[in-house]
Amino acid sequence: MAGFPVSDASVLIALERIRRQRLLPKLFGKVLITPKVREEVFGKRRLPRWVIVKQVCQDIVKEVARQTGLKPEKGETEAIALAYRLQTILLIDDRKGRKAAQKLGVPVMGTLKLLLEAKRKGILRQVKPLLVALEQTGRYLDEQLRRWVLEEAGEA
Repeated sequence: MAGFPVSDASVLIALERIRRQRLLPKLFGKVLITPKVREEVFGKRRLPRWVIVKQVCQDIVKEVARQTGLKPEKGETEAIALAYRLQTILLIDDRKGRKAAQKLGVPVMGTLKLLLEAKRKGILRQVKPLLVALEQTGRYLDEQLRRWVLEEAGEA
């Protein structure tokens, strides 16, 4: 495993909604995204300096789609393919995408794990207010998961 993580749109959007995208460069330095993820998240807006758009070979995207059952035209499939090709971590929240990535041996990290890591490294003081903020943006967290995150954060 080497290099910067690849991000799917889901984590970037979740962090943007709670105004915490800046956690990514603090944790990883840079984050790689594919052109489709760029379009989904940033549209025509200027990219932050810590975001690098990286093309992924369509043959790899098709192979990942074939092995996982995902649609090749989706940004999520491109992100998984890029992480698979680079043998690096994938930042993704979507359950189906996470399972597909794990099936290929790609390590995954979602928004909640990312928040826990930021707290562990002293970048965040508390996770609980960010869980509340995520829920206020429409993000559903089941009670068991919420409790686990708060216990891991030492905020239960």
